[in-house]
Order: sequence, then C-alpha cells, then structure tokens
Amino acid sequence: MITILSNIFILLGIFLGVLFSYHQFKKYLATIKPKPIIDTNDFWNAIIVIALSSFIGGRLYHVINYWEYYLQHPIKILTVWEGGIGVIGAIVFGLWGLIAFSLVRFKRIPPAIIIADFVALGLPLAHAVGRWSNYFSYNFLGAPTKLPWGIEIPFNARPVGYKLYTTYHPLFLYESLLNLILFVFLCLVFIKFKARKSGSVALLYLIGFSLIRLFTEPLLLNSWKVGVFPVASVVSFVILTLSTIVLASMYIPLVIPRSKLPTKSVVVKREIKKSKSQIKKFRIQRKRKSK
Repeated sequence: MITILSNIFILLGIFLGVLFSYHQFKKYLATIKPKPIIDTNDFWNAIIVIALSSFIGGRLYHVINYWEYYLQHPIKILTVWEGGIGVIGAIVFGLWGLIAFSLVRFKRIPPAIIIADFVALGLPLAHAVGRWSNYFSYNFLGAPTKLPWGIEIPFNARPVGYKLYTTYHPLFLYESLLNLILFVFLCLVFIKFKARKSGSVALLYLIGFSLIRLFTEPLLLNSWKVGVFPVASVVSFVILTLSTIVLASMYIPLVIPRSKLPTKSVVVKREIKKSKSQIKKFRIQRKRKSK
C-alpha cells in the first residue's frame, strides 16, 4: 500500500508537470509567426525521450548510490516499482536525451534549447508534487530534530544508527515548498520577460534546483559520499556554476555592443573637424612664410 501511494504521487507530479509544459508550448505555437520548425508532435516525442533517459539516469544514480546493497541483491535493480530514482541523475540524463533527440530530429541543438525552456517550466511543479512520495516511502529523511514540524518515523523505517530518534527533518516538505517557489518564479519570468533569450528559463531552473539541493543535501541522512563530499552537493555545485556562467554570458556582453560603437555620421563629423584643423594650420604656416 505504501509503495502504491508513493508511486501515485510520482506519476501525479509527472502528469501535472508535463500537462503544464504542454499547455504553455501550445500557447507559444499560437503566438509565433512564422510557424516554428517545432510542432506538438516534436514536443511529445521529446517528452518520451526525456522520460526514458531520465528514468535510466535516475535509476542508475540510485543503484550506484546503494551499490553494496544491489551487489548482494542484483535482481532488485529491476524492481523499479519499489522506488529508487535519483533526481540529479534523472535531470542530467534527461538533458542529454533531449540534446540527442534534437541532433537526430533537427540536426542541430537550438530546437532542444526551446523545448528545454518549456520542460523546465513544469519540472519544479512535478518535483514539488512527486516529493510527497517520500512521505510514504521514508527514503528521503533528514537529520533527527526536535523542531515542532519534525515528522515521526516508525521504528522499522528508521535508518541504521538512528533507531533511538523519533522525529526527523521533513526534507520532502522542504524540497516541495522550495520547488513551488521556484515554479512561481519561473512562471513570472516566462510571462513578464518576453524579450528573454532561449534557454534562460532552463538555466534558471538548473540554478534554482542546484541551490535547493545544496540546502537540503547536508541534512540528508546516509547520503552518497566520495570521501567527505556528498556527490549530490558536488554535482549541484558544478551545475550551478556552469549554468550561472552560461546565463551571465547570454546577457552580459563580452565585447562593446554595436549601439556603443560610433555611428557613421559621428565618424564623418570627426573627419571634417580634423580636416578643418589641418587647413587652419596650413594657412597659419603660409602667413608666417609670407612675412
């Protein structure tokens, strides 16, 4: 029963996120003239590719995270209905899948950037709803806490080494609320800033997601670490850094903008002024010689 409820929230989140993204994409197609090369069929095909690649990446990330367990129970790798999807792996592989789809379908990457903006609009909504699956599965637990909003975990579901603690940080709630805030922010950017460049919304999502994960990861119990560094934090920091650099380079010119360069009329005026100055000097020199 717990597994069913957990999967329901995951599927509900995906459904709502994709539905919202598709609705915004249809509005985009209705307002763009001439008609763009991407149509609704391309959108759905891209969604299928993203979903499959995200599932593979997310499952792979989870299996590597719990490699010792799956090494002893290899058949459990296939029991995906029992849960176990790493969000970071899903996002990274989903992005690669979208780029691959664009290269195969359009022979270039720009269409993938357009689709990525619309997918990014629905992702935080999907994440916010899907995170509630962890309320039932107990596999995204924060550190023990005595704060009034801490959630009580059944004894059998408590992680090893923490059996004596009863209440824990509700990390699923933190991520759910923060992703709802990110969802509203991206919608405002999408609606208010019509002059934005393609890829801006997707990059803002990656920045927002990385900041959220950098906040929640230190509180996560039994997180996957290499040495003393949580893998999720390292990957999030890399995504945050790269996304910020790319976004900044899109809006902060690295060369003098064309509008700052002198116009033709200004150049002509300078030449005329220079010529007059040379003529004046020539006349003064002639007067001195005549004297």
